[in-house]
Formats: sequence, C-alpha cells, structure tokens
Amino acid sequence: MQLTIWKVAQEIQLHAANLAADQAAREVLALQLSSKLNQQGHRRRLLQDKAIGDDAYVLLVLNATVDMLSDYMQNQCAPGYTGTLCGECMPGYGWRRIANCGKCPPLVLNNLYYALVTLLTLSLHAFTVYSSLKEQR
Repeated sequence: MQLTIWKVAQEIQLHAANLAADQAAREVLALQLSSKLNQQGHRRRLLQDKAIGDDAYVLLVLNATVDMLSDYMQNQCAPGYTGTLCGECMPGYGWRRIANCGKCPPLVLNNLYYALVTLLTLSLHAFTVYSSLKEQR
C-alpha cells in the first residue's frame, strides 16, 4: 500500500514538474519573441516563419528553445543535487550527514586512503600474530 502511495506521489510530482516546465517554456518563448522583435533583421525572419502557419510556427519556435528546456529541471537544484525535488546527489557528490550532498575527494586520494588503511590493518594483524606466537614460546 505504501509503495503504491509512493508511486502515485512520484507521478503527481512529475506531472506538476512538467506543468511548471510548460509554463516556464511559455514565458521564455514570450521573452525570446519580444527580444527578437526588437533586434534588427529578426522581425523579417519571424514574419517569414509566421507565414508558414500557426501550428508550424509554434513547432519551429519550440524546437528553437528545446536546448534551453532540457536543463530546466536541473537548474532548479543547487550544485551537487539532482532528481525529483533535488533529493539525490549528482555523480561526483556523496551524502554527508542527513540529506547533504558534498563533493567527493579525488579518486587518487580515495585510493591512497584505502591503501593506507589496508596496510595499517595488515600490520596490526601481523603484530597480533607475532605477539601471540612470541607468548607461546
């Protein structure tokens, strides 16, 4: 039951996000058209596109803004966060404390830490075995 509620909630969030993206697209489209009409030379091109037909014109303009809309959802999140409601960490970031994404240290540094911890563990095991054998003699 909880899983079903969770899935429905995710769908609602996705639909709400899509509605927000559509509204933002309309606003961006209006801003772009108004700014292009003020630039010299663009008015003629827009009028030529307009002569194609309203449906084709809308498709042409929307296709021109697709590259801006692809990053719309990601631009809502702070750096290092991604996903629905910015609840996941981006690649190269990891959880720190509760719901905080922090940049991961470089891979070389992680490998160095791992090697040092492994050597320390092996040396402690060797010391323990050596001490145990020395006690038995």
